[in-house]
Amino acid sequence: MSSQNLSLRIGVLISGSGSNLQAIIEAIESHQLPDVEIALVVSNKPDAYGLQRALKHRLPAIYLPWSQRTIGVQFIAPKSEMSESESRLTTLLHLFQIDLIVLAGWMRILSAAFLEQFPQHIINIHPGQVVPLQPGMEHKYQPSVVCTRFNKPLTLV
Repeated sequence: MSSQNLSLRIGVLISGSGSNLQAIIEAIESHQLPDVEIALVVSNKPDAYGLQRALKHRLPAIYLPWSQRTIGVQFIAPKSEMSESESRLTTLLHLFQIDLIVLAGWMRILSAAFLEQFPQHIINIHPGQVVPLQPGMEHKYQPSVVCTRFNKPLTLV
């Protein structure tokens, strides 16, 4: 997950209207996020309005159908393996040379196997999504707001 250019290439994962995506777009356009570019937008829902927002700004936008594995009442991949959808997402993120993955209203639980592939390269700007997998269990994967490539904090509002 590293690119040759100087800008930070972000991949934005969405599931809905894309209001968080729009805020990022506006912050980039107004130079509040210098040296940041949105290199990819991925949605797990074909009718997510956020895809239209991305296309309006000429950003690469992809609908990625999401398959689920059932474990008890939760829909997650087993800890030791990724789902087929996560494997496809991983391929896309590498293909587009994404430096930082931004969960901007992404309404899917990502497996530990997926998260372990991108240590300190994922942030979640929708705090309602950071929940433990089971009640009483501490969540191991808290989003990091430090990009190790630039060794500086990022501010995404």
